[in-house]
This record gives sequence, structure tokens and C-alpha cells, in this order.
Amino acid sequence: MSIHRIEKLRQDHAVEMFDCGNQDLDRFLRQHAFHSQLSGGSTTYVGLAGQAVVGYFTLAVGSVE
Repeated sequence: MSIHRIEKLRQDHAVEMFDCGNQDLDRFLRQHAFHSQLSGGSTTYVGLAGQAVVGYFTLAVGSVE
């Protein structure tokens, strides 16, 4: 399945069916990514094939001293 577009995660994206084979990554997208985005801790982008989420990446706030 190819990615047709990449969008910033929105509440209406259908993330509940996403399954990459890693439960921790699946759980982050389904339960934490949008809330973290709202709080300013990270920004998540989803890859879409039609309306299906087929991948994602997250940019998180952090620093190195």
C-alpha cells in the first residue's frame, strides 16, 4: 500500500485501526499522540492511503545540554 499524502494528525483521523506490529507504537498513536500534540510536547504526522493511516512519525520537544 502506498502513501498518498502526509498530514498533521487531526482528531478525525482513523487511528484506531492502525497496526504496525509494535504494540507500544500502536498505543502511542491511538492514545497519546493527539493529546501530546495539543499540549505542545510533540507533533505527529500521519501517512494516508485513502482514509487509512498506514504510517506515522512524531517530532518531540527535547534538548541536549
